[in-house]
Amino acid sequence: MDLTTSTTASVTLDTDHTITAVYLTPAVYTLNVASSNPNSGAYVYVGPNDTQGHADGTTAFSRTFNSGTSVTLIAPLTAGGNNFQKWQLNVQITVPAPQSISQWREIAP
Repeated sequence: MDLTTSTTASVTLDTDHTITAVYLTPAVYTLNVASSNPNSGAYVYVGPNDTQGHADGTTAFSRTFNSGTSVTLIAPLTAGGNNFQKWQLNVQITVPAPQSISQWREIAP
């Protein structure tokens, strides 16, 4: 029988009881940290440490965190001679597939 979801429980002993604290393994998520212009080599502060004890890193790198962890990232003001502009979340860079030429045409000036 579930007693409470609070970390504090009270039981009135009117007979023998066994009480069990139940723990769930938290979901773990990956945070991929990258940079653009430069595409690598930017040193980024990450706090707190991840589930493996890792923190800061040089792009590109990944860290794993328990669900609900609030993570702070601090980028340098400059990297590769370029000025910091913004952070982007969940951006996918798509490289267009190579195109084939099906017909050759000469365009006159």
